[in-house]
Amino acid sequence: MAALALAAMVLTMFGTGLGLHGRDFLRVQTAPAPILIGLALQALLFPMAMALLVAGLLPAGDLAFGLSLVGLLPATAASHAFVGLAGGNIGIARSLTAWSSLTFLMVVWAIDLDEVMPHLNLVLGACYVLPLAAGMGLRQLRPQIAIRAERPVFMAGSVLTGLAVLATLWLEWDPQLLAQFPLALLIACMAGLFGGVAGGLRGTGRGEAMGISLAMQNVVVLLALAWAAGHGGFAAGAAVYAVAMYLAVFGLMIFWRRIG
Repeated sequence: MAALALAAMVLTMFGTGLGLHGRDFLRVQTAPAPILIGLALQALLFPMAMALLVAGLLPAGDLAFGLSLVGLLPATAASHAFVGLAGGNIGIARSLTAWSSLTFLMVVWAIDLDEVMPHLNLVLGACYVLPLAAGMGLRQLRPQIAIRAERPVFMAGSVLTGLAVLATLWLEWDPQLLAQFPLALLIACMAGLFGGVAGGLRGTGRGEAMGISLAMQNVVVLLALAWAAGHGGFAAGAAVYAVAMYLAVFGLMIFWRRIG
């Protein structure tokens, strides 16, 4: 199971790097407000809100702790397609993915999770940082190759992530998962709506970009880290949110299309 989740993270991060260009980082100079606000929501407000809601509404345990850790995760490149379908600003979404992928490392290292996830830094370095850097490097040095490879790599990573989510739910099935799901769905909806309102104040298309980027966390990272550390319960929390976030984003996408 750990091998499957780690392979999914490697492909996902490599695909994320393939899709990122230098301008995705530099866009903060031309559109600082939505990107900085989005990063503040992603790295600070969302993690704190997630932890407080989970602690207040769910009994303590591995499942609840795993769900609370979802709040630390960066935005996923999978959100770009949904932002486009919702009529949002894809450039803003790409910048939020780029910057949150980096700020995630700083947040994780700052709170020091080594005690609950042994070898965390080794796994992050080998399966998160290196694939991300390799993908970004290929995009800069061989852009045509990167553009051709991005879609198949992304699809392969998505398939493995889906398998990892389903396998986690199967292996770690517990009645508490049913109690977690409504809360996870509520959090994903609230994150999307809050991000949408915050982004909507800054211009057309930015609300959808910020809302979907905030709701869609890169859950494969937590799946891989949890299974590598032997904590299936932590992984189960991420798997529950993975299902909830897609349902929430589909609903938000339809809502935004109707009012757009």
